[in-house]
Amino acid sequence: MYTQPLLVLPTPELVDKLITAERNCMVNWLQAMAMLPGNPLGVVIENFGHATTLLCPHIPAQVFNRVIGMTVDDRVHIPAILTLYAQHGATPMFDLNPYATPPFWITPNIPLVLVEHGFYHGASHQILYGAPTPNIPELPAHLTIQDVTLDNIDAFVHIYEQVWGDGTAIRVLVGHPQFRCYLALVEDVPAALGVLHVANGIGSMANALTVPAFRGRGCQTALLYRRIRDAVQAGCNLLVSQCMPGVTSQNNQVRVGFQIAGSKAWWVPVPSGS
Repeated sequence: MYTQPLLVLPTPELVDKLITAERNCMVNWLQAMAMLPGNPLGVVIENFGHATTLLCPHIPAQVFNRVIGMTVDDRVHIPAILTLYAQHGATPMFDLNPYATPPFWITPNIPLVLVEHGFYHGASHQILYGAPTPNIPELPAHLTIQDVTLDNIDAFVHIYEQVWGDGTAIRVLVGHPQFRCYLALVEDVPAALGVLHVANGIGSMANALTVPAFRGRGCQTALLYRRIRDAVQAGCNLLVSQCMPGVTSQNNQVRVGFQIAGSKAWWVPVPSGS
């Protein structure tokens, strides 16, 4: 019988590990995209103090165009960061760690500077963490999980394209030494994908999505369990994940043993005309 591993309580030190793991995952991902001949997606990665800027103007999704790891001391770099994004025709999102962002009654702080530059707190994003375990439930009879290879890469990419569009961004992860890619099939039909990033003893739930017609069939839970088990085999002692608050993904992750460490603040430009 599956039992959830016991977790330590979140602390600033633990959350810093989680944020660093997510940053490493995204840096490795964008580096893989940048290695495509001629860097067709225009990937740029730069550091400003503790902050890492991820920039990909040809994929306007905020996940590929954000600033991660900023501390209050890095607020002085905000003008230079904005200049960098403007030079490449991209729009940044500032992904702020609640454990490293002082509240408004403490000065100096980051939000006040972002407001001065036309940004606002547009959304929150959960930080979740878990403990790997080899003891996972058996798959339901209607589900199969496959490792992604050259034999099934097109089905893997097609799932991404049905939800997010151009699959170039996900194709580069197949065969990458730090990423493991999975395909979930419902009654032998490709239905969902999952990605695991492994580095420094931490396994990151790098990406997961299900084709709309197959949602509610247990794909994401099965993919979570598979990645939890594989993280153990890869030598990980900690898991990290993210999701929007209150969504089905959050519920699935909590059910399999993840715990919420806090909510990051996503700061984005105020829309023109607002």
